[in-house]
Amino acid sequence: MRRAGCFLIFFFILLSPLITVCEVLAADTRTHGMLIIGDDMANEIFHVGPGDRHFHTGPVVIKNSGLLLVQEGEFHIDGDDAQIAVKHSGKMVFVDSFFHMKQSYINQHTVAATQHGSIEFYRSTISADGSIDFYVLNDNSRFLAENTTWLNWSTWYPSDQSSLTLNNVTFAGDIVISDAPTITIKDTSHVMPWLQFPRGAWVNTSLPKGSPFRWSPVSKTINNSVPGFFGIPWTLEITNTAHVLWGIQSMPGSDVTIRNSELASALFAFMGNDTFVAQGDFKNDTFYRDQTFSLAPDRKLNLVNTHVRWWKIDPRERVDFRASDIIIAEMMLHNNAKARVTNSICEGQTVHVGTMDSAYLHWRDGQILTHVSAWGSSTMVLENTIVDWTRQKILGTMPQPNLAHNASRLYCLNTEFVDGRDRDYKPDYLPEAKDSAVVMYEKINYPVSGAAVRKGLVNVLGSAWIETGADNLFLISFDSYELSYQRDGDQNWTVLESSRIQMKNPGRLAVWDTRTLSRGSYKLRLKVYTNGFPPKDPTENFPLIVDNIVVR
Repeated sequence: MRRAGCFLIFFFILLSPLITVCEVLAADTRTHGMLIIGDDMANEIFHVGPGDRHFHTGPVVIKNSGLLLVQEGEFHIDGDDAQIAVKHSGKMVFVDSFFHMKQSYINQHTVAATQHGSIEFYRSTISADGSIDFYVLNDNSRFLAENTTWLNWSTWYPSDQSSLTLNNVTFAGDIVISDAPTITIKDTSHVMPWLQFPRGAWVNTSLPKGSPFRWSPVSKTINNSVPGFFGIPWTLEITNTAHVLWGIQSMPGSDVTIRNSELASALFAFMGNDTFVAQGDFKNDTFYRDQTFSLAPDRKLNLVNTHVRWWKIDPRERVDFRASDIIIAEMMLHNNAKARVTNSICEGQTVHVGTMDSAYLHWRDGQILTHVSAWGSSTMVLENTIVDWTRQKILGTMPQPNLAHNASRLYCLNTEFVDGRDRDYKPDYLPEAKDSAVVMYEKINYPVSGAAVRKGLVNVLGSAWIETGADNLFLISFDSYELSYQRDGDQNWTVLESSRIQMKNPGRLAVWDTRTLSRGSYKLRLKVYTNGFPPKDPTENFPLIVDNIVVR
């Protein structure tokens, strides 16, 4: 058995070159790098005992029946993308303890159990610094929490044949169901199960009404033996649980009718290779007297006397999703999906607007009242959009940075990242690049579309810059920005300025001499070029164009 102390640190130095020591102070111990429990021997135990505090920076892997055991102590995890993986019958057990995931952005840490991994919390407290912590369960894994308090909203993803048991838990959070897990919730509060209705499911039911303002306990069991449900592979049993919010997941091939219910969230997953067009079909805080959603002929979703507070849209696979005039709470793109969204609002709920894998999103002429993030090798383009987390609909949510992770690209064209409390320029809210990602920012502050300028010397004000993550595997760097103008009806652009100096803070991009120009309407175009491999990162394919500038 191991105890987190001087002997433990010394022992780990001998066994693993991936662990290095930063500091040992009394009962405080610290490790860095990849902490592997169960790598050297089966049934290996990493023990944090009474009064001890262990601080680890980096990922943690528990495998081969290894055990992370925290008894009356504290375990703190930090670092970028520092995940905890419990697999191969490994176990993570907290008893009368404190588990702290130090977070400055969503999904900085994920706890994942797979391949018969097991996670248990007894009389413990979990904190993610006011952010959201994520738990992924699959492949016959198990999660049990009793008499435990989460200090922040969590999101759980039970799938395959996993089991999730919450008994007397405070502030449980979202439970996003898929495949055939078994979920048991008793004497708990603040929980939102997302009921997935997969291909072949037939549902005709009502759900006990629950909303953020109703605290009465709810008891409800859902499985194939319950009238009104057929083709449901999972089992959900809720007993004497307060503040239950219901969410549904509409999937292709399902036939679902929800009656006389209060839905906190409704997720519409678009899948396959088709093109879907939504024009005002989804609007938060809407009561549906009797509506069948016909924009996706691959399923039936009928809402009767049912209110939906928040809509979530998930384009997946190779879907081409096009939407205008929608008001939603969240949007996440997966796989190779594409989405083009105009004149729309994301009001923010528990997550944000995001892209993953190799997805592509172009959000234009809208508002995002939460934060954005791009992951994997995805591309997100924000054009003429306001991003302002202070106006989201969920009170008490901490500010989250706007980030590009992994090898993603985040291109921001005339997009404002602001603090809505004073509508001022806030550098802290500008997007950041992590890993090998690239962020590009182009903005023309003056003249704006529709402005009239007199003949003379016009100062064109704005910003033009890129930021790369610390890894920057392709050695991408800023080359130059180019500002051009074009008279309406002409084909050619005339270059005003080509500069190799980035303009991070708003300043003068160029001086536009309009004295010899004919009166009329003009356009300005701002492009950013980069160096590196690939020879030209495709920043130049995403120019910012400001039109309808009148020279008089």
